[in-house]
Amino acid sequence: SGRKEPQEYEYKNQRVIRKSVVASKDIEAGEPFSQDNISVMRPGIGVSPFKYWDLLSITADKSYKAGELICSPNDS
Repeated sequence: SGRKEPQEYEYKNQRVIRKSVVASKDIEAGEPFSQDNISVMRPGIGVSPFKYWDLLSITADKSYKAGELICSPNDS
């Protein structure tokens, strides 16, 4: 077909290969997200890295420990 698509066996690795936004250090509720307190790591079961820049314009709606996956502000 000429289209590049994932193979069936690749779907199993999708969650492990993808990345998520995480707290790079402790963040208190009400603290603004910044380049200093969030980063991108595996696994890909949290907020997509494509939302990284959007997160920088809002504050944390709850507290996060370093390494914790950032929840979508609408999911909390």
